[in-house]
Amino acid sequence: MNALSRTLLIVTPWIGLACDVLEDPASPAAAAADDDVDEEAAEALEPGELGDPEWLQDTAPDPQAGLLCILCILGGAEPACGADGESYANACFAACEGGGAVPAVTYWPDDDGDGFGDASAPPTNACTLPEGASDNGDDCDDADDAVSPGSPEACDGVDNDCDAASHCEATSCADIALEDPSALDGDYTLHVDLDPDRPWTAYCHDMAGEPRTYLSLVAVGEGRNFAQYAGDASVRTAFTRVRIEPTTLAVDIDDLTFASSSGGLYHGQELVTSMPYGVAEGCGHVAEPGVANVDLTGTPFKIASPFCTLGFNAFGSVTFSQDDQVADVVGDGNCGWTSPTCSYDPHQLMNTVNGWILQLAYVEP
Repeated sequence: MNALSRTLLIVTPWIGLACDVLEDPASPAAAAADDDVDEEAAEALEPGELGDPEWLQDTAPDPQAGLLCILCILGGAEPACGADGESYANACFAACEGGGAVPAVTYWPDDDGDGFGDASAPPTNACTLPEGASDNGDDCDDADDAVSPGSPEACDGVDNDCDAASHCEATSCADIALEDPSALDGDYTLHVDLDPDRPWTAYCHDMAGEPRTYLSLVAVGEGRNFAQYAGDASVRTAFTRVRIEPTTLAVDIDDLTFASSSGGLYHGQELVTSMPYGVAEGCGHVAEPGVANVDLTGTPFKIASPFCTLGFNAFGSVTFSQDDQVADVVGDGNCGWTSPTCSYDPHQLMNTVNGWILQLAYVEP
């Protein structure tokens, strides 16, 4: 037996014991083995002398294992992770006892518990996921669990999905202004009920103030999209856009922001200078009744409101065409009117806002 083999025979059990102790220093079995070996070794060896104690006579040590343990002990005190997820004294022990040495994983604090860590916080390297941490640093607001990659992008002025380039699915011009305060007046695409298969073009007005949503009318000009009151004189109001509530598709027929009027007449003591959208009124002592027109051709909407004829000795009519996208309205009597809202005194809308509406519906493709 050469000197190296003899040395390995002597030190291997000691190194093996050291490996076991390092693996689990709190083990009662390890502690007992340590005491037994210390006592037997003390009896077998004289101070400063190497020998062949009797407890080695029946040992068949593996020289390679002994060398590996020597390497582990000499491997330093730099902690390493084993494939089993545990932490070991160094990479050699991780390889021996942990099924292989693997790199530590970087974790970030996840205070809001949404599975995304705080990229702005210092990360931690660990073998297993610490409590209150995440294996990514993708969160842009770790104080709000509704803000993280993949979250729905709400129109609330917050980057909900941590992607500055993404935009919310706006339901109104107010949503667009909230999401982008620099947005200007103009055309924007909205979707009915946020359905991607039901888009429409809205005109957003007063984006720097109180944003309002309008529907641009394609058919404008003589005889299209107007209202009239005919009496001793006549007043006529033409519309190029109408204000619409995008979630209900109700048109506010007394909004005159994009309307122009001509003429005027007195109804009793009241001077009437404009009329609501789609309303026809007339007084029977003149030859011609009041007429009006609603024309939604070129838009993805149709008329969904009933029309009523009301007033004193009132008579009138409404004729629908173009798959209910067009309504030609007649109103007359002494005095009488036909309107998309069954209420009284349409000529008083300029003095008292009555909330009259024209209900629309989306034209399904």
